[in-house]
Amino acid sequence: MNLVYNIVIDKYERKFKMATISAKHFDVLDFVKKSKEFGSSEQLAEYQARQMEQLVDFAINAAKDEIHSKELATKQDIREQLREQELRIIKWILGIGVVSVTTIIGTMFTMVKLIGH
Repeated sequence: MNLVYNIVIDKYERKFKMATISAKHFDVLDFVKKSKEFGSSEQLAEYQARQMEQLVDFAINAAKDEIHSKELATKQDIREQLREQELRIIKWILGIGVVSVTTIIGTMFTMVKLIGH
C-alpha cells in the first residue's frame, strides 16, 4: 500500500504549487511475522516493529516539513530578478560612463590651463 501526501505551497499568495511524496507503507504485522520466523521473540519483534513504524512516520513528517520550508520560485519571480539585475548593470555602466567623461573633460581643462599659461 502506498501513502501519498499532497502538499500545497503558497508563495506570496501568487500561484499554488503541488508537491507529492510517495512512501511505502510500513506493515507492522508483516514485520513481526517475519521477525518471529527468523527466531526473534514476539515481544522483541513487536517492540522493533513499533520503533520502525515511529521512525518511518518521523521521516515522512521531516520530508513534509522540508517541502513546506522551501521557497519555490516561479518563472515570473526569475524574470523579475533578471530584470532587476539588468537595471543595476545599466545603472553601473551609465555611472562609469559619466565618471569617465567627467574625468576626461577635467583632464582636458587642466591640460589647457597648463598649456595656456
